Amino acid sequence: MVTDQVTKNNRKWWFIGMGIGALMLASFILPFYFLYASIKGDAYQLSLESIKTHPDIVASIGLPIEPSWWVLGNVNTDFDGNGRAILHYEIDGSIRHGTVFVSAIKTKHQWQLLDLRVDVSGSNSAIVVIKNGHAQASKNQTTL
Repeated sequence: MVTDQVTKNNRKWWFIGMGIGALMLASFILPFYFLYASIKGDAYQLSLESIKTHPDIVASIGLPIEPSWWVLGNVNTDFDGNGRAILHYEIDGSIRHGTVFVSAIKTKHQWQLLDLRVDVSGSNSAIVVIKNGHAQASKNQTTL
């Protein structure tokens, strides 16, 4: 009888300890998840779609174009549906890799790319996809 009571008491404390541990783990992981989700949000996806379909980038980087896991920069939005994003991340292709620089603005819940440029490794040129909100013609490489 005493052994049953001790076992039930130990089990109760084990569940309480596991619950507290799970809450502590969640409180550590969730902020990073939300930060990661906001940076890899719509502005990032819009830039990645533009890069993967741009003929100059495909020719310089090679297919398939894959982004790195890590994205740096910041994304600021407000409750009115407006915001701004400044991002940069690495991409890898079958030929080379490059660094993507993105500037985007959000107006009325809609993202628009303002500037989108890819610096290609092993080259002294950058491929400008979008400048001042306007798509640039193909074969638009500028010397760095």
